[in-house]
Amino acid sequence: MTLVDEAFPEDSNDVRTWPECVRLISHALITANHAETLGIAAAVISHLLDKSGKYLQAKAEFTEAKTLFERALRLAEQEYGPNHATVAVRLNDLGFVLDEMGDFQGAKEHYERALSIDEKEYGPNHASVSAHLNNLGLLLEEMGDLQAAMQHYERAFRIAEKEYGPNHPNIASCVNNMGLVLQDMGDLQGAKEFYEQALRIDKKEYGPNHPNMATLLNNLGLVLQKMEDLLGAQEHIGRALEIFRQSLGEEHPKTVAVRENLASLK
Repeated sequence: MTLVDEAFPEDSNDVRTWPECVRLISHALITANHAETLGIAAAVISHLLDKSGKYLQAKAEFTEAKTLFERALRLAEQEYGPNHATVAVRLNDLGFVLDEMGDFQGAKEHYERALSIDEKEYGPNHASVSAHLNNLGLLLEEMGDLQAAMQHYERAFRIAEKEYGPNHPNIASCVNNMGLVLQDMGDLQGAKEFYEQALRIDKKEYGPNHPNMATLLNNLGLVLQKMEDLLGAQEHIGRALEIFRQSLGEEHPKTVAVRENLASLK
């Protein structure tokens, strides 16, 4: 169980780890099932199931990922109790897939419980708190509460900047999300500047052909479209589509969405 867990990539939602993930996923699931049946190694199983779930979620296999996250959470609570920092990680990951499946209320409950645990465990200014605030902000934005979303993003940004400095991917995530709110509020120039800042950070971290870059290029393209810069919009969204096609495939939901965005420009 430990050997498989150590071999399975930690950043399994990152496309760069997928060659290893695809080789190990069947071993991970079979081993975890066997160990869980025997009632052993709950902490290790929880960790491996969580990583496996993140891999499947990134590949848009949401139902399967949700099942793994639920098992991982149950085992973490069994091993550590309901208010442990590891439980907060599992709650956050389950909340993320619920969000992507459209269960906003379920996601909100999981994010808020994770945030409460980590604020008590680490205090109000820890990096884990920043991550939970960022996720909760994105959910509030999807639910239409733009003011609350921006408040969460700004707090997440302040914590992350102090923790990591100005050029970390977590900063890019916060900045991108603040750009989304500004765009929804009609501040197109402000949104454009935030997207460009996020792109500069992530290009240094991931290179030009990573799916994170595609997400940011698409966002920038959409705001350029609203600013009536159709050539700029076509360039950025077209580049995003090319990256998603190469990294995620033609049928991934992100590829489909960006292809539709590009078609709307014609």
